[in-house]
Amino acid sequence: MTIAAYTVIVLLLTISIVFFFLNLDIISVFFKKLFKITAPLLYGACIAYALNPLTKIFEEKVFRPRRKKSKLSRSTRRGLAVASSIFSVVAFLTLFVAMIIPQLKVSVKDLIDKLPEYIASLEDLANSLSQSNETIAGIVNSALEYLDDLMSRSYELLQEYLPLLKDILQSVATAVLDIVLGFVFAVYFLCAKEYILAQTKKI
Repeated sequence: MTIAAYTVIVLLLTISIVFFFLNLDIISVFFKKLFKITAPLLYGACIAYALNPLTKIFEEKVFRPRRKKSKLSRSTRRGLAVASSIFSVVAFLTLFVAMIIPQLKVSVKDLIDKLPEYIASLEDLANSLSQSNETIAGIVNSALEYLDDLMSRSYELLQEYLPLLKDILQSVATAVLDIVLGFVFAVYFLCAKEYILAQTKKI
């Protein structure tokens, strides 16, 4: 390459970098919208990549033809392997969540039930400290006043943050829908991975 070509390349790169930083907000919004649109496809690719080893095990070990004249075609074995892989992962995640949620509910309930007891203990501690150290007692009393104010304003805080909670729930619902669609794409990727790889190599 000549010096002129190098100069043109450096100039184009410089212009691109300057354009990027001058329009960072616009570019950020563009990529956010792009990710929102392509999220199911990206999730599907990640899920397919993660499930591929398990799918191979089912296809080559579990559903491998035991006889030469087996009625199971390769596409049928692939479909059964993909279905078994997804079922195994979903079953494992369901059992994991089923084990965690009850323990989490019990822990939260115990914390709520014992919260007045904890506050009373802190008040006793503040009273005992007030007799020996006024500075520490002031800090503890301030913390207790803040907790009392927080508990008394809990309904107001709930009304204030309810719209935010609604947005969070909508985001969670959107993410769950994207993941479900991701599993659909993952099924396609796993069933047609040889074809997809062949087409990718042609590009």
